[in-house]
Amino acid sequence: MTGLREKTAMSLALFALMGEPAPPQVVSVAAAPAAPEATTAIMRVAEAPALAPRTVLQPEPETTLPIVTAEPGAPAALPEDVIRSRVPLRLTLLRLPEIEPYSSSSPVGSIRVPLAGTPGVAMPVAMPLTGAVLPRSAAEELAERRGLNPNDVRVQIDLRPAAVTFWVGSAARDGILRDIATQPWNADWGSDVFYGASYSHRLGRIRRDFAVDFEVGGGYRSGETNSPEAWTAVYLRYDGFRWRERLYTSFAISTGIHWMNRLPEVETGTLLRPEQHQSKVLHYLSPEITFALPQHPESEVAIRYAHRSGVFGTFNGVWEGSNVLTIGYRRRL
Repeated sequence: MTGLREKTAMSLALFALMGEPAPPQVVSVAAAPAAPEATTAIMRVAEAPALAPRTVLQPEPETTLPIVTAEPGAPAALPEDVIRSRVPLRLTLLRLPEIEPYSSSSPVGSIRVPLAGTPGVAMPVAMPLTGAVLPRSAAEELAERRGLNPNDVRVQIDLRPAAVTFWVGSAARDGILRDIATQPWNADWGSDVFYGASYSHRLGRIRRDFAVDFEVGGGYRSGETNSPEAWTAVYLRYDGFRWRERLYTSFAISTGIHWMNRLPEVETGTLLRPEQHQSKVLHYLSPEITFALPQHPESEVAIRYAHRSGVFGTFNGVWEGSNVLTIGYRRRL
């Protein structure tokens, strides 16, 4: 109905500018469902100023003009001479249709276009005017499941649960963990150079600030040992530091299994003082700390202290072990 009013107003204004009397235009009006025959409506036209001396039609404010309707369903079209005319147009907008808000008592919403002197015709709308539901993003769903703020940098990291890390480091000739952990600058480094890579996957979170990761990796010690090695471990990671929005930081500690094909001298001992208890498979304890920029959470720098030991004789009576200090680049997939 709104298109009818705009087309009618355009036709009247065009004929006024061309200086010719405006004949009645035949247009199509969609009838209400309850009234099968055509109806006659009266449309109010706003005041239109005279644009030329020969203007014949100059309606006064609130002037009513009759509009004759044709048979329902007939197409509405402007006259051919109006369509081809190049006279500049200056039309006054008619009143906007009144919108009836969606009510819970009615199955669908409706839009009513009232005409002067006639009741409005209700046109059903396919969708309700209110109640639209927007789909949530993956970050919002993950944040809700894990109790995090959607803007938290940890949400972006958890959206990339898989990661690949490339390692390089140096092995120590000392095997006592407490000495190297408390005074690493006094250790004798450089017996072997370690090269390796690992694949990790985030399993989930515990109380928002703790994450659980699974990792499997392998590498090679080149130098005195010249041996391949491999490991698998589970990491418990804490990343609830308050400065994470400026520099994402996490600290993790692991428990797992480590295998080496050829044992380093720190585990086998010397010819004069050989170790009585040896094992290719030992416990893998590797505390690490990681850093990442919040703008690029997919890239991390990790520093890991990999300790292989018998856990006080638990593995074949082994008490000693070997240690490797490594630095790695982690890329989240």
